Parts: sequence; C-alpha cells; structure tokens
Amino acid sequence: MFHPKYSQIATVNGDIVGAILVSMESSLTIARIRNLCVLPPWRTHVGSLLLHGFFNRIKGGTQIHTVYGAIYPGVAWLESLAGDFGFTEGQRMGEQVVYTRRWEATAAGDESSEPLEVTLTPLTRENLQHIQSLEAESLPLKYSAAFYERLFADHMLVRLAKVGQEVAGSLSAERIQSERYGDFVYLKNLCVRPTFRRHRVAESLVAWLLEHVKQSHNALVAIYAHTEISNKPVLAMATKMNFRIIGFAPDQYQRPANPHAYALCWCKPGRNHPLPLTLLRTFLDNRPAGSVNANIESERTAKHNGPDSKIFFEDWEVVPA
Repeated sequence: MFHPKYSQIATVNGDIVGAILVSMESSLTIARIRNLCVLPPWRTHVGSLLLHGFFNRIKGGTQIHTVYGAIYPGVAWLESLAGDFGFTEGQRMGEQVVYTRRWEATAAGDESSEPLEVTLTPLTRENLQHIQSLEAESLPLKYSAAFYERLFADHMLVRLAKVGQEVAGSLSAERIQSERYGDFVYLKNLCVRPTFRRHRVAESLVAWLLEHVKQSHNALVAIYAHTEISNKPVLAMATKMNFRIIGFAPDQYQRPANPHAYALCWCKPGRNHPLPLTLLRTFLDNRPAGSVNANIESERTAKHNGPDSKIFFEDWEVVPA
C-alpha cells in the first residue's frame, strides 16, 4: 500500500511525467521507495525534484531513520540520483541492487538549535540601513542602494528581525497584482545572519508573512518564492510551513555557484496554486520599474527573452499521488 503523504506525481502542463511511490514498513521507521519513474526527457530534474520533496517531508518531524529502494543494474540515471542523495549500494534483491540511506531520526519540529526570542519590526530608515548591511554580509548577490530604496513601495511586506539588540535577519517581499489570477506576494529576500541560523529566525519571519497574507482581503491568495536547489535548510523549513515545490527554474540566479532554483508556493487555506509558472516568470520580468533590481532584472531579460526563452521555466507541479 502506497503512503499518501510521501507518494507524489509530477506534471508538466497537466500531463503526468513522473511519480515516486513510497510504502512504510510495519515499524513506521523505515520507508521503501517502491518506484521512481520519470519520462526520459525529464529524468534529471524531475527525478531530483521528486526526491527532494520526499526527503523534505520525512524530515519534517517523523521518526523515519532508513529509506531504501532497489534498482536494476545499469539504469544510469537512477544510480546517479542515488549517489547524489547519499544512498549506499548494498546487496542484491533478486535481479536488483538495494540502495539504502540512513540517518539519526529527529524529533518533531526540525534539526535546529534552541529557538531564540525574536522581535520583528517594520521598515524604517534606520532599519533599512541594518537590512543593507545584513544582506551585504550574508547574501551572495549584491544589490544597489536604489533597490533598497524601492523597498518602501511595499513597506508593509518588509520586516527586520532582532534578537535582543542584535540584527538577526530580514525579509522583503512585494505584492503583484493580477485581475485574472488574484493578487499574490513574491518573497524576494530572506536573510539570516550566520551566527543566528538554525535558531528559527527565518521561520519567525516567514510565519509573520503567512499570517499577514491570511489576514489580508480575499484578493491576496498565494505566496511564491525561489530558493537554490542545494539550500536544504530552507527547503526543509518551507515544507514544514506548507510551501510546495511546484517547479524547477534553471539559471534563476546569475552569481551563486549553483544558479538553479526550485519554485515554491504557499496558498491560503482552501485555495489552490492558481498561477501557471510560465506566467510567474512573465509577471516577475514585467514588474514596474520601481519594484525591481534593475541590474539583475536586465540580465534576466537579456538572457531569457531570446528565441530559447521557452526552455527557461517549465510549468511543473508536484502533487500528491
């Protein structure tokens, strides 16, 4: 019997292109990947997407400590994924080879250290200076002074986090209007000073944003964001807070060592992910000049509005199987 929480399918424009089917052993501490099947054109990215989603779910407070699956020898793309995700090759099971990954189970919550008392304050001139200094210190991308000045256009969606008198983190988002799909929020930057990471500072900032959107009028339906595919702490936190990985964005970032990103979406209770991902890209590329980083946006436009722009952002969605 496949487990409904951990089994998922992946679709492209409504067509199923892959699935991961998972069952649980009787102890509920061991999960078996019964099948990871992806159509050939999508194997590299969709296979990774499905496994990321699966591992983020089982790390969200479960007692699972072992995951295993069996692969026929010579299935190169599955063997490669198994290596990428830390599986160890083991003994044979009939004609297949068993691959296993083990780790220490974590208690409900996450792998973070003791949570700290975090105070969130709105955007002010003084706080803007703190945000600039924090992001210059902690983020791989560098933003102009004009970018930070434009945060005042959506000042209600910006927060500075402090622990005591020390600046610990910041969040900046913007509202994007759409008559057809409903207004939504795009989470631009989430930054935590390295010394305060794994103390739930980021979680406090995102929880505030979720509550803000929940309390807004009905036209505001969802929050979208991107994060590097290698950013496991953010992916684990996002899954815990009911964001869904809904797509893959190659070359989303211009400067980090890993430029590829996952697209994430959180919706108000009772609402669905309303926006095709190709349109999300269009919205972000056509925001008013007062709400974007002109330098970074011009790079994206030059790179992705050419004849090959259709390959930039596939309309992927991962849903329960």
